[in-house]
Order: sequence, then structure tokens, then C-alpha cells
Amino acid sequence: MSKASIIIFFLVCSLMVIHFTAAQGLFPDLCQCRRYCLSGEREDGPCRNYDPYGSIFRSVRCCPIYY
Repeated sequence: MSKASIIIFFLVCSLMVIHFTAAQGLFPDLCQCRRYCLSGEREDGPCRNYDPYGSIFRSVRCCPIYY
């Protein structure tokens, strides 16, 4: 393999590692929200925990964080 393909391979692997660790909640998600609302809930109502694939399978939106 050439040097360029080796570099691309490691970049893809590191991106996948970052994605899966972010899915486990080790990093804050990109929209700076910890929780997502289901489509039937108000934004200030009860929210479920962040599901990284929820936006694909369900209608979810980012909720404000309340501490």
C-alpha cells in the first residue's frame, strides 16, 4: 500500500473510533445537547437520553440541557 492509502486508512479508523466513543457519551455531541426530545414532547418536557441513531429512525430534536 502507498503512504497515502495508509494515512487514509488510519484517518477512517480514527473517525470510526471517535464516532463510537461519542455514541457511548464520552464526548458531548455536536449540537452541545445531552438529551433529545421525542417529537411528541415539548422541548421543556421530559426527554430521553441522547441516541446517536435516533435522528435517522425517529423524529427527534435537540433539547436544552437543564442541570
